[in-house]
Amino acid sequence: MGGKQSKAGRVYTSYEALCKELKAQNIAGDSRVVIGIDAKGDPTHERKEYEAVPDKLNEMNTIDTALECAGYVVGTGLTCPYFFGSDEAKNQPIALRPTRGATELLARYHHCVGSQHVNEKPLSLKPIIDQVIKHADQTRQFHVVLLVIAHDLDPSLKEENQAALKLAARYPLSIVIVKTGGSPSKHTLELARAKGRFFDNVTLVDFGEISQIDEKKREGFMGLACLRKVPSQYKVLREKQGYRPPAEVAVFEDANWEAERRYQESLLSDAKLLVLGRKIPTGVVRMGHGAWWDAENKQLHYADLLGKHVFIYNPDTKTNTAINVCGHAAFAVSDRKGAMFVATQSGIEKVDGLDVSKVDPKKKPGDYWITKHCPIEEKVKSRFITCGTVDPTGKLWVCTGDKEFAEPIGGIWCCHGENKVTQPLESGLSHIGGMAFSLDGKKLYTANLNTNTIWVYDHDTQSGVITNARVLLEGTSKVRGSVSDVAVDVEGKIWCPHHGGGAVVRYDPQDKKVLKIIRVQTKLCSSIAFGGTNLSQLFVVTSSETVAMEREYYAGSLFLLENPGVRGAVVQGYAPSE
Repeated sequence: MGGKQSKAGRVYTSYEALCKELKAQNIAGDSRVVIGIDAKGDPTHERKEYEAVPDKLNEMNTIDTALECAGYVVGTGLTCPYFFGSDEAKNQPIALRPTRGATELLARYHHCVGSQHVNEKPLSLKPIIDQVIKHADQTRQFHVVLLVIAHDLDPSLKEENQAALKLAARYPLSIVIVKTGGSPSKHTLELARAKGRFFDNVTLVDFGEISQIDEKKREGFMGLACLRKVPSQYKVLREKQGYRPPAEVAVFEDANWEAERRYQESLLSDAKLLVLGRKIPTGVVRMGHGAWWDAENKQLHYADLLGKHVFIYNPDTKTNTAINVCGHAAFAVSDRKGAMFVATQSGIEKVDGLDVSKVDPKKKPGDYWITKHCPIEEKVKSRFITCGTVDPTGKLWVCTGDKEFAEPIGGIWCCHGENKVTQPLESGLSHIGGMAFSLDGKKLYTANLNTNTIWVYDHDTQSGVITNARVLLEGTSKVRGSVSDVAVDVEGKIWCPHHGGGAVVRYDPQDKKVLKIIRVQTKLCSSIAFGGTNLSQLFVVTSSETVAMEREYYAGSLFLLENPGVRGAVVQGYAPSE
């Protein structure tokens, strides 16, 4: 029994050998287990109230035994159980409290089954799979194992169940169907072996066979039967992480489910990986900031706020040159003469020995030196520059903020030359992650990470004064995280990456509506900039701070959205006055 494997999978002689493989690949750390429990359970099960579950059940029906074995399989790790197929569920899974181990799992099940009325309608996998897809998408979990314990699947819902499993194969889900009661029907066997899915995501377990095994060996056989395909499935996901292929055929026609499916498809990633964060020689980018496109030299500048480096990425040569600025770096821009100016904790500084039009990728990050250009709050150790932009006249605008990203002690400043800086034009700001001017330069947008809001100021283009600060919009609830930067396109619409949401969102500043959502392969999207030919592409800078690199494989990487659907507005280079 332990040797039954898919052709592409490895044969494991024991559950212990399988566990070693799971541990070696860190699958346990990357995975979350979700259990779906069929409310019908064992047809011979007599319905009664359960006040407690004894440590040893003398008489267990099939569903109890399966749950006890399932509890052993998931161990003491946190498990999310769902109860589905009852009248109270109304075609939706009922979420039970998370559990750890077999005893808690049985107690949750008995408590729920005592207050539910079994629905006589045919059992469908669609509700539980739909719920787990939402779970995987919202949590950005790298891998989810769905363990479905069901008495049997009705042949009348064959088309619906096939469509559900086909859609699930486009997400990082491994589905284990534990068939209780008698042997699996022909319909169930065909369902598990259905072709046309992106990868072999279904494992069918005949619990009737396992229940006949000696009690001391039963749990090990259960673990081996349930998880035997997981290493090969995990390998596929590792190779294709972030990639979800388009549907080969239309899924089952259900109005509510179709609407959800279309929304999920709108989140599918079109981002192309340019620089893998974990392979950057100076270390993975901790907090990416300040993406800015150098239109003159056709290259991208961006910074690592906590890693003390700025980078120049050349799309033609595919080189990513790092420059050590010996301190916090919020962004980097250049002027028409090829000089680079960097925002650090001391203000605006110039990178000497560098001509951005002739970048030497062979130089080391420490081969450059930094000189002061325009000090900004240099002596205030609790504050530093967090972001900046250039207005249509070539003036450099920056935001300062608390180094702990907590207290509202930051401000907005304007620099227009060496040692030429205005008094703060705005104060009392918290963590501003990015800023951008409207097409006519009469409005200044800022992204507030602490409040997940975009603020707007009226900007007098003659005097340079900003007034009438107000909230323009709040970040959409359709995407998790907070807005962390802002960019403007040629239609006047604004684009914002959601830090913690793994997406870039296009908003209409007039009616505040969400126009587009594009998913990126890692959740910490930090900064964006339009670039490329005719500014028709969108670069996305990501971060790695606060996430586990084992789970967020692409954290701290640089991505490209090759076709965002609209061109970006021109952002001028710095033009310091003499």
